[in-house]
Amino acid sequence: ILEFCKSLAGVSIEASVKINKTIFNEGLIFTHRGISGPSILQISSYWKPDITIEVNFLPQNSMDKTLKERRIKTPKQNISDSHESDIKMEIIEDKINVLINYVSKKSGLTNREVVRRSQRKRKALGPVTLWLCVSLLAREQGLDMEKINEILEK
Repeated sequence: ILEFCKSLAGVSIEASVKINKTIFNEGLIFTHRGISGPSILQISSYWKPDITIEVNFLPQNSMDKTLKERRIKTPKQNISDSHESDIKMEIIEDKINVLINYVSKKSGLTNREVVRRSQRKRKALGPVTLWLCVSLLAREQGLDMEKINEILEK
């Protein structure tokens, strides 16, 4: 994990960190020593040895929240009937690290550079997902898009 953090040193994101029922939704920054930032500093005052800190790098895409919302909106509807593609998209978001690592390895760009370029695309394009921007970057780099699809479909 430390090597992954080092490769993204300087990249900041909004993240959710949690210990038991205490949650902080604030900035997180990757450093050469791991992770830091407001969310980590806040949660550290609740941490004790042998207590796990949960980090959600994509807090806006919560599978639990999505399923609960859909259950309230349409309690009798089978989720797999009408929302399969939405749920698949959220599962794809969970594969972003695999995708970033693949694009980095095949393109020769660092993980940090892949994320930086993808975030620039995301800002320019508006409300699109990070995985889509990483996929666009992969295409620009001339990578095999079949392999990108395989990563996203696993």
